[in-house]
Amino acid sequence: MNNYLFLFTRKKVFLFGILSFVVVAVISVLFFANGKVSAAASSQTVKVTLVAPVSIDAFLVVMAKNPLDGIILESSFMFNKEAIQDFYVVNTKDRSKNVKEDYIQNRKALIADLKGIKELSSDDAKSIETILIKEATIMGQKSSIDGIRNQIKVSKVDIAGEQMVSASQIDGNKARPREAKLLGDRAITTAAQTQPMYLSLPTSGTAYFYPSAYGGRYTQQNMRWTANYFAPEETYEHKVYLYNYDRKTYLDGTSTAYPGCYPMTTYAATTWPAASYPYLDTRLSENLISCEIDELSYTIGAAQANAIPANVDHYTYIRTSNGNDTSDKFKLQGQVGYRNPITCYTTWCSSKYKIYSIIPSWSTIIPGTQSWTYSGQAPEAPSNVSVTNPTATSLRVNFTDNTYDETNILIERKTGVSGSWVLLGGFGILNKIGNWYWNNTGLASQTTYCYRLKAINAVGSSLYSNEACGTTL
Repeated sequence: MNNYLFLFTRKKVFLFGILSFVVVAVISVLFFANGKVSAAASSQTVKVTLVAPVSIDAFLVVMAKNPLDGIILESSFMFNKEAIQDFYVVNTKDRSKNVKEDYIQNRKALIADLKGIKELSSDDAKSIETILIKEATIMGQKSSIDGIRNQIKVSKVDIAGEQMVSASQIDGNKARPREAKLLGDRAITTAAQTQPMYLSLPTSGTAYFYPSAYGGRYTQQNMRWTANYFAPEETYEHKVYLYNYDRKTYLDGTSTAYPGCYPMTTYAATTWPAASYPYLDTRLSENLISCEIDELSYTIGAAQANAIPANVDHYTYIRTSNGNDTSDKFKLQGQVGYRNPITCYTTWCSSKYKIYSIIPSWSTIIPGTQSWTYSGQAPEAPSNVSVTNPTATSLRVNFTDNTYDETNILIERKTGVSGSWVLLGGFGILNKIGNWYWNNTGLASQTTYCYRLKAINAVGSSLYSNEACGTTL
């Protein structure tokens, strides 16, 4: 996912000596002629976690009393001993729809599409028809949101835009150069302190895009991890994008209004456990002031990714009404990120470390089935190598680590501009990315030394960094 910081700004208007009724008129133009500005100024997007699950009937009564721009209900149910977490996007403009019955029909569609089962046992039918709301994402006027919060017992409230903190608040050392330690005098091909980040991605899976047994269309994304390398604060998003530059798409391409920007799915579900805090991802664009329309995301994320079991077949499922075309192109990515702040488990609190390509952009036509495997990627090269702080016997080598995927960063040196490169050793896996330095001691005085670096892992090697030289005193 992208970093979800919703920026709500008010335009400043400078008025000089005009009547009060003109002031009112100008302000009205500024806030109501531009739909985005008025929505941002008067709306909130809030995720509420309930003290205890409540029946959908009780929740809908409260919702009916407080008009909203949009709402996503979250619940879960069991089918054939499998726990399924699900999301239902309520179309608040469609007053004729029976939300509870439609929710149930969408659960049945999931089972029919994925399992091929339409005739349910009495126990399965009872489980599917029991809808207890655990969480809800609410978009609308603050007064309506406050009304819901006052009528239902809520244990936690996350408001979009209020939880985000800067990277400097999370780790004040990220911007400062850190000292790297050379691990011995030979090349080191493995390091024990951590794992390259690409290992956090699932290693195999299958992408499906088909018409649904109950009308509309769906995408099912199967994936499997052979091991779970996520840290406790890390997130994962299985990012599905459809091509929409031509404004023709296989699934429904509409979104809820900015700043919500949630895809107008009919229904979404995953077998990732509740402990992984699954969420339906938004389509907020990179500029943070509109919804993305060129590449349409249909993505479910996990805010506590280390809770996803390895060696288990998982899936995400998103169902929509029919799009405006019968075929399309898609790409599949995996995003490893972190919660920001760590106490927030929503989509807008998931900040990315890196996005990896699983199925390349627009290489596959849908509807259809596409299986895939993922074995990682070679690391990016270090950069910004420079040599400073000369003494008679030492030089300081500065560099930037640009990769999350190294098992080692190797450093080579040559004496004089025309000398031969010699491998000095490696720094192992450095702590994420950023600026580093290493003090090369024991050097001869008044001698020029040149340095270059490269990153390696089990997949391959990066290119070399730039070369930099320095002369001792």
